[in-house]
Formats: sequence, C-alpha cells, structure tokens
Amino acid sequence: MDRPRPRPCPGLPARAALIAVLLAAAVLAACGGREPAMTETPSDPTPPANPIERAAALARADLARRLGVAEARVEVLERRAVTWPNGAMGCPEPGMMYTQALVPGVWIRLSVDGEDHLYHGRRDGEPFLCPAERAAPPPEIDPLS
Repeated sequence: MDRPRPRPCPGLPARAALIAVLLAAAVLAACGGREPAMTETPSDPTPPANPIERAAALARADLARRLGVAEARVEVLERRAVTWPNGAMGCPEPGMMYTQALVPGVWIRLSVDGEDHLYHGRRDGEPFLCPAERAAPPPEIDPLS
C-alpha cells in the first residue's frame, strides 16, 4: 500500500525567511552599526589610584563640603597607611562593640585655618571624620604593609 506523502505547509519557507530577516535586522539594530560618540572628559580630576592618596582626596573634599570652604583651603598635613587594631578604626563610639581583628586602614590629618581634623578609615573604603574626643592615635608600625 502506498502511504500518502505529507504535504508541505504552504507559506512555511516564506515565514521562515521572514523570521530570519527580522532577527537579522534586530541584531544589526542592537549593534548600532555606527561609531560610538566621543564622550566629554569630566571636569573633576580622576581620583588617584594609590589608596592613601585617594582617601586623602576624599577626606579633603568631605571636609571642605562640611565646613563650606573651598577645597584649596583644606591642607593635608599627614596621611599614612595604618593597621587599626580592631573594627573601631581608632574612633570608638561609647557603648559599641567592634570586631577584634586587624583592619588595614588610613589615617589622615587635615587643617583648615590652623584647626586640625582627623579622618580614619579602611584602606579600601571612604574615610570618615573622627571627632577629636574619640580619636585614638594611629599605630606607629603598620604590620600589614
């Protein structure tokens, strides 16, 4: 017995071709097909790559903002890598508990009009203003350097 042969769907090759063309158009549109536009260089200078210099630049900008003065008036007196003995990072708050592990950090001393301001922090984070009444002196030796 002869079996009937399946008939091809009328219009199927045309539909497949249409889908292929639409997909190709979508891919090309997503790629853009044109040169990327030139972007303007930001007016702010790029922060330094060195974590200590980066932290000093962030602290300087923060203090200028807090005091409402030009950044040029904020003088960086000292900045150094330190290893804080615990998570308080040399600026413990009364009643708080901190991790008891060495923390690679930064210590920064800034001055505005002769008044000193201390910033402490982690080496990989943003420094924070530490009030003088809570500020512990930085460790003299950095065992993690």
